[in-house]
Amino acid sequence: LPMRSARCLRSHGALGRQPTSTELNILATAGNVPEASRLFQELQQSQPDSTLIWNTMLKAHANAGDFVGATLHCSRMVSRGVRVNSKTVGKLVESAANAGDGEAAEWLSLSAMSSGPSEISLSMLVRVWAQLGELARAAAWLARMSSVDHVACMALLNGFARTGMLDIASEWLYKMSSMRA
Repeated sequence: LPMRSARCLRSHGALGRQPTSTELNILATAGNVPEASRLFQELQQSQPDSTLIWNTMLKAHANAGDFVGATLHCSRMVSRGVRVNSKTVGKLVESAANAGDGEAAEWLSLSAMSSGPSEISLSMLVRVWAQLGELARAAAWLARMSSVDHVACMALLNGFARTGMLDIASEWLYKMSSMRA
């Protein structure tokens, strides 16, 4: 317990040092928005325009499934002139997908990338539609992928299995085995 308390103090700057982007990333990976937000505020003092810091905070919202918070954060990012990149867009798509908002994830994937959705976005779309029981939509997005994404494939197969469509699951399993790895 004392070691855990020391880590908490250290991550809050209570030991007299600046928190690091690595500490922010640990909290973001866990989807711990309140703690990540505290560190983000501290890091902003010395790195106000860092796309890395802003994207890492966006990651916290995405992993928490906080699409509203991610949207607000991204809006602040743009209004302050912080550079937005493909990772920014990907985290926004991920936040919508993790919040279960397939329509928003789909719209963001299609509108934000001039070359079309990335493989990561396609995978997220397959997963969110499969989780929502929209298996035809999930299958359509999976068919657009240029390589096999095992997580997306399993999400679709699980969706078909959950709904008792074992024959369709079997067909997709065969299709997936012939896709490029």
